[in-house]
Amino acid sequence: MLGCHELDRGSWPWLYRGPDRGTYSCPPPEAQHDQEAPTPNFHDDKLDKFLKAIAATCQDLHSRVDTVTAEVGLLLDDQKKLSTRVTSTASELKDLRPPLKKLEGQVQFLTKKVVSGSWSTEQRMQRADPSGATSK
Repeated sequence: MLGCHELDRGSWPWLYRGPDRGTYSCPPPEAQHDQEAPTPNFHDDKLDKFLKAIAATCQDLHSRVDTVTAEVGLLLDDQKKLSTRVTSTASELKDLRPPLKKLEGQVQFLTKKVVSGSWSTEQRMQRADPSGATSK
C-alpha cells in the first residue's frame, strides 16, 4: 500500500489540505473509519473570494431572471389587451359591412339615375334639400 505522502489527488476520495497548504496529507484516523467522507476543510482566501464571486453572480442572474419574467408578464398582458381590441374592431367592421353595402347600392342606383337623365333638375334639388324648398 502506498504511504499517505505518495497519494495523488485522484486516488483518495476525500482530500485534506495539509498545514503548508501546498500538499495533501492523510485524513485523520477517525475519518478513515467513517462511512461517509467528511467535508474538506478549505481555508483558502482565493477560494473564498472565488466562491463569493460565484454567489454574487448567481444572485445577479436570479435578479435578472426575475426582471425578465416580470417584463414577459407585462408583455403577455399587453398582448391579451391588443388581442381583445383586434377582436372587438374586427367585430365592429363586420357589423358595418351590411350598411356599407346598402349605401353602396344606393349610390350606384342614384348615379345611374343622374347619368341617364331620368331625374329632372327639380327632383335633384328636392333630394339635395330635404325640406322640399327649392332655391332658384
